[in-house]
Amino acid sequence: MISLNFCKPLLKSFEPYALIMLLTLILPIAAKAQSAYQFDSSFKQTKPFLFEIEKDGKISHILGSMHVGIPLTSFPVIVFELAAQSKSMAFEADAELFKKNNREAMHAAALYPPEDSLDKNLTRKATLKLRELFDHGQGIEHLMKYRSWAIASELDADTLKTLQESDGAAQWDVLQGIDMTLLNYAKQVGRPITYLDDLSRKVEEFNENTSAQDLEKLLSYPNPRAHLLQCARMAQSSYLKGNESGFILFNELCENEIFLKRVETRTIFWIAKLENLFNEGGAFVTVGAGHMDGPNGLKALLTLKGYKVRRLDAFGNPVVTAKRDKALPTQNLVHHN
Repeated sequence: MISLNFCKPLLKSFEPYALIMLLTLILPIAAKAQSAYQFDSSFKQTKPFLFEIEKDGKISHILGSMHVGIPLTSFPVIVFELAAQSKSMAFEADAELFKKNNREAMHAAALYPPEDSLDKNLTRKATLKLRELFDHGQGIEHLMKYRSWAIASELDADTLKTLQESDGAAQWDVLQGIDMTLLNYAKQVGRPITYLDDLSRKVEEFNENTSAQDLEKLLSYPNPRAHLLQCARMAQSSYLKGNESGFILFNELCENEIFLKRVETRTIFWIAKLENLFNEGGAFVTVGAGHMDGPNGLKALLTLKGYKVRRLDAFGNPVVTAKRDKALPTQNLVHHN
C-alpha cells in the first residue's frame, strides 16, 4: 500500500493540500484494487514509464500509462509527487465524458448498411469460427449486422470480463485507472487541463480500427479468446516490470496495423499541444505507454524538436541507458494459420 509517511518531507517542498487531495482520491481505490488483485499484487514498479522532458531549462514530465489492469499501489510515490507539484496537466481525453456523449454514435457506426453484413466480408472458415464463439450466447445472425471492429470489441469484452473475474472489477475499470484518477484530481484542485485528442475524430477512428482482414487473423487462432487474454497479461507484465521491449513485442503480436497507424497519427497530432505545455514548463502529461516508442513515438518526435527526454526511476533519478530489456517469451502467442 502507499504509505502516508512520505507526506512529511513533502509538506515543506510543495502544496500540501494538493497532495493530500490526491491521496484522498487514490487510497480508497487502491485499497479496493489491492484486495482483489491476483496478478503480482504486491509488485512495486522500480522502472515506471516516467519521463522528464527538458528544454531551455523548462522541465515537464510524461507518465506512460496503461489505462486499465495496473493497481494504483504499484506506482512509485514519485508519480504522485510530480502530479501534485505540476502547474498544468494533460490527458488523451476524458474517457468518462466521451463514453457518455458518444455511446449512441458508436453503436450506429458499428452497424453495416442494411444491404451489407459481416458474413459478406469474411471467409467461410472465419464465419464458422464466429458461430463457434457466439452461437451459445449471442446469435450469429445478430452479430452479422455489425462491422469487423465491433465483433473484435465483443471478443475484447469477453476478455475483460475474464480479467475482472480474476483480478477484481475495479482493477479493469478504466474509470478507476491511473489516467482517470489523476484527471479527477486535476479537476478537484482546479489544475489547468489540456486534452490532446481530437474528439470529433474519435467515432470515425473507431470505425477504421479493425478491418475484416484483421478480424480474420484474430479468428485464425485456435482460441481467439485465449489469445487476447495472453496479450492482456503480456502487456500487464511488461508494464509492471518497465519492459519497453515487451511492449514493442506486444504491438507486433497483438495489435493490428490499422490500430497502430492510428496511434501514430494521434501521437503526431499531439505534438503542437505538448510543445505549448512544455515551453511553459511544469506540465504533467499522462498518455498511454504505447505512444512513447517507435519512430513516430513521443520520445523520438520530442527529441527531433530539441527536447531532452530522460526516463526516470522510482526515485526520480535518470535511468542509466543499457542494453535493451529482454522481451517476454512468445511461444504461446505464435500465430496459427
